[in-house]
Amino acid sequence: MEKTSKKNRIFFLHNLVHNVARDAHRIATKPFWISHNDFGAFIHYSECMRSIRQRLRGPIHTWKTSVLIRELRKTKPDLQCAILRELAERKDGSTKTLFLEYLHSTEPGVRRSAARGLGLLQSPEGIEEQLARERCTSVLLTLAASWVQAGQNPSIAQRHLRRHGERTIAGLEGERAPGALVGLGAQELIRQLGWLDADLDTARHALETNNHTTDLALAIQSVAGWGLASDFELLMRKTQTSGRRAEHAAIAALGLHGDPRSIRSLSDFLFEMSVDPGRGFAHRRKAAFALGQIGLQSAGPSLLRALRMERIDHEGRPGAGLGIQFPVRTTIVWALGETQEKRAIPKLIELLSEDSGSALGGLYLSAMDALIKIGPESEKALFRYAQQNTHLPGALCAVEVLSKIGAHSSIERLAQIQGPLGIRASKVLDETLASNN
Repeated sequence: MEKTSKKNRIFFLHNLVHNVARDAHRIATKPFWISHNDFGAFIHYSECMRSIRQRLRGPIHTWKTSVLIRELRKTKPDLQCAILRELAERKDGSTKTLFLEYLHSTEPGVRRSAARGLGLLQSPEGIEEQLARERCTSVLLTLAASWVQAGQNPSIAQRHLRRHGERTIAGLEGERAPGALVGLGAQELIRQLGWLDADLDTARHALETNNHTTDLALAIQSVAGWGLASDFELLMRKTQTSGRRAEHAAIAALGLHGDPRSIRSLSDFLFEMSVDPGRGFAHRRKAAFALGQIGLQSAGPSLLRALRMERIDHEGRPGAGLGIQFPVRTTIVWALGETQEKRAIPKLIELLSEDSGSALGGLYLSAMDALIKIGPESEKALFRYAQQNTHLPGALCAVEVLSKIGAHSSIERLAQIQGPLGIRASKVLDETLASNN
């Protein structure tokens, strides 16, 4: 096994060096004029060289702190997430400024890793302000946990969680709470912090020894909640060697743990075809939920593909009734919002008129919530959709989303349109003016 792994690494590096040499030659032969393709080759060359350096340095946990900090500022979000997690586990007080900086990253997974670092340092700095503005549920939960770990008043964290869980959106069927669609209402969010009361060493020992006198599912959740990078391999083994209940808990725990290395395995679960339909639906739903918790946009293409395949390949076939009991597509849409995946905006807008496809009342509410989490980046597409589809019920949902993301200028323009859309937009403007006064 070790020889095979070594051969694979050598083969990878050989191909990488070959591609780098080819692209470098293309650039060198045209030193005075660089076309669009040559510029792309240069970018590819730079990324390949960085990848080679990172590979040759070995696993991240072997890197010096100075190397981690240097690579953090010039790498992609997935590796940024991994580096922040490693720095958090080292508990070096000098890295606190880095955690505060990346607490405002555009990638939810990076913000979550930064929040976890502040919690392990027991520093409340910057957390309360971020609790007030954070839109993504998984990041909010980590901020709340870090606030408690820093020795601050738990009721403040609970107040923010309760407000997030109770928020409502006016959709096709009146005001509804989107969090309830995936089991994340106000009380459920507060219960998600239960792992803070567990003893990490006891839970880890139970998993390592397969202690049957302990609730393995609870132990898995406790280990995952702390999010230590060193526990990744232990959790991965539990997705393959546990009983069904513990296996489901292990898949879910990978999301709570938040390690970007989980994305590939979770994507495999996302497309699982099982002889047992119930098992397959449960795995796909839990994998989608976990990918949303990790919060990295690199999972976006897999989630979008799974959303399409779930409707085509699974619904309407034998056992597909379980897809209603296990609302897989609803969870995938939620995950797209949690990753703030901008490439999903067209598909999410398309779902604004979808009032079926789920026993929970259609997909439009999940799509609205996801677009709100993505934020102002969706404004132009939402305005264009509402303007061009004034006769569709989804246009009214678009107005509600625009109001939630503060796109008042777009709503003012829609209010000038005759018909139900203009009336709804005018009403939203009046409500906004009244609340401001």
